[in-house]
Amino acid sequence: MIIEFCVSNFRSIRDEQVFSLYTHVPGKHLPENTVLCPGTKNIHILKSAGVYGANASGKSNLLRALYAFSFLVSQSSRFDDKDKILCYEPYRLDELSEKRPTVFDIEFVTKQQNRFHYQVAFTENSIQRERLSYYPSAKEAMLFSRKETDTWETVKFGDHCRGVRRVPFFPNQCYLSVAGKNAATSPLVREAYDFIRSIVRLSIGESANVAADKLRDIQTDLSGFIAAIDTGVHQLHIEECEVDEKKIKFPSDFPENIKNTILDKERWKPRFHHQGDDGRDVIFELKDESAGTQRFYDRFPLILDVIRNGGTLMIDELENSWHSFIGELVIRLFNDQEVNPFGAQLIFSTHDISLMSSEHLRRDQIWFTEKKNGATTLYSLNDFDKKMVTPDSVFGKLYLEGRLGAFPKYSWAGIKKLIRQEVEHA
Repeated sequence: MIIEFCVSNFRSIRDEQVFSLYTHVPGKHLPENTVLCPGTKNIHILKSAGVYGANASGKSNLLRALYAFSFLVSQSSRFDDKDKILCYEPYRLDELSEKRPTVFDIEFVTKQQNRFHYQVAFTENSIQRERLSYYPSAKEAMLFSRKETDTWETVKFGDHCRGVRRVPFFPNQCYLSVAGKNAATSPLVREAYDFIRSIVRLSIGESANVAADKLRDIQTDLSGFIAAIDTGVHQLHIEECEVDEKKIKFPSDFPENIKNTILDKERWKPRFHHQGDDGRDVIFELKDESAGTQRFYDRFPLILDVIRNGGTLMIDELENSWHSFIGELVIRLFNDQEVNPFGAQLIFSTHDISLMSSEHLRRDQIWFTEKKNGATTLYSLNDFDKKMVTPDSVFGKLYLEGRLGAFPKYSWAGIKKLIRQEVEHA
């Protein structure tokens, strides 16, 4: 689980912004929404957190930063020595930031109950610095540390980093990315690598792309969920269909694993059972279902997979194509101890005010983004005066009244004038 994520100089985020998912004192309000961090006495981690703000305020950029961080760690080992680091997207509204490194800093705890701290700073062409440490006790212990001038032969290692240490890497590659894939390197390094690469993001309109074999494994659970949320579907099954591979023309150099994935999806098709007016069983294909049911079928297998295995799931605009009660359901699944025993974590952005409820989220689970002079600032509902915002406050009402900031603004007079001019000249 992520304890804290810090980012600076990434897209609209210029200055360091801290996204904290821990609370020192769980309190009496929704204590089930937190998990005690292993090896500590007073750090509880939040199971979910939502981010609100006006359009273009930086909500998606926060999630994108976390995904870019995961991409850098999981994929930079594949870079050639001259490749650009594509996830380097600095703040562009001042010249100094365009030349400064992007910095990602994260603290997290793994399923093995080890707590890690990792930082990486990079430009378009190279990693400027990189450091990984963990907590064998209350005191932080370095595993490795790398400066811009270090080569793979000069990286510094701590006593807890056992196994093969010196693995060759290019300046544009993270040491953690290269070492994390090497079976001979420190188990702790591989453990940290596995956690970071397991971070999953669903952006707006993006398909979850869950493998067909996983869909078949969970089709009973998925069928039950779809039937339970009043979609009109009373049963779902995954049916094997014949596929004429000759009709699907792949380029000669098309990757075999991607080809097999596509063929597998063509081979296994969902069938949705509805009850007709006369009691008949009427079967629909996916394309015949509503947009909401299609989105549910596409995304819920991934949600179930993350909950079953533990991990961190980011969803941009949680309410997209869903009724708000589905968003509430997803949040409740992650917050419930019995449903989520492995500490799976949900981070989402949303415009849905109904989800900003003290019935589902604590003050420290609600975050806001706001633009100030072009740069994104991030803050929590928990930052407000506790006398103004109590655990029982109607959070959504305070937000709609403009008392929490991060609210969209527009000039009705200005918009009206522009539209009238267009109408008059039509």
